[in-house]
Amino acid sequence: MREAGFAQNSGRWGLTLSVALSFGWAGACQKASKKVCDWKDSKGLNIAGWTGENLNDKELSLIFLKGPSEVTREIGTFLDDEGIQASFFVQGAAVEAYEKNLEEMAAEGGGHLIGNGGYRFRNLTEAKEPVLELRTTDALISPLIFDDKFLFYAPEKSFNQSIATQLKHNGLGKYVGPIKDDTTPSETFRYDEDCWAQGIKPAACAQQYEAEIRRLGRGIIALHDTDPQTLELLKLLLPNIKDAGFSFKRLDQLANISAVLPLQGGDSGAHVKSCQDY
Repeated sequence: MREAGFAQNSGRWGLTLSVALSFGWAGACQKASKKVCDWKDSKGLNIAGWTGENLNDKELSLIFLKGPSEVTREIGTFLDDEGIQASFFVQGAAVEAYEKNLEEMAAEGGGHLIGNGGYRFRNLTEAKEPVLELRTTDALISPLIFDDKFLFYAPEKSFNQSIATQLKHNGLGKYVGPIKDDTTPSETFRYDEDCWAQGIKPAACAQQYEAEIRRLGRGIIALHDTDPQTLELLKLLLPNIKDAGFSFKRLDQLANISAVLPLQGGDSGAHVKSCQDY
């Protein structure tokens, strides 16, 4: 019954999304929701972003961006086998094609976290309708989010006060974000997707990740679940950093983030179930 309900809801919201995008109903939705969904006191939206600064030495939290894709479930299964729970920030445009895989990965809240990366995973400060980017994806992934663990990632780490205000006024103050990875591209480190674009093989890219992780000593580590080569990278990388004494936490287990997740004893200032935002 749960699977049927999820599919039915996804189909309904896929239709709603296409209509909204075609006829530009975002403004109307925002005006309607403002009357009942103004979370002006939300503490979860942090302009500076939520990083891994509160992790202990040699603690990591893995996040995956821009999926889902054909390799997402394989990555999730491999992480399960390694005893690692990660967070997957999806783009809404791809959710319906892989909804069953995401549902299995979320596993009633006991598996990986599913987070909001916007509908097209685009820079929110440049998006014409940043609220619509997150709202449409929110509608698609809400059945996969348990215990009100609503997290979002701002593509290109771009976020500002104006967007935070819009989200708070339009029913999205329930979110904690933006989540920011601690990995920083440099002459010696490239994200996995940049490795593949530049023809760098998984073994060499894994070496770059290992060096970056050792440099950081702890933090939120970003990868992309859009290419099978990332799975190859993980199979090379994880044994080495485990042998070096690194351990893993899911994002909701980070002290600074759990402090603003309502059902974990924190207080985001948002009462999710009292807001009729759709």
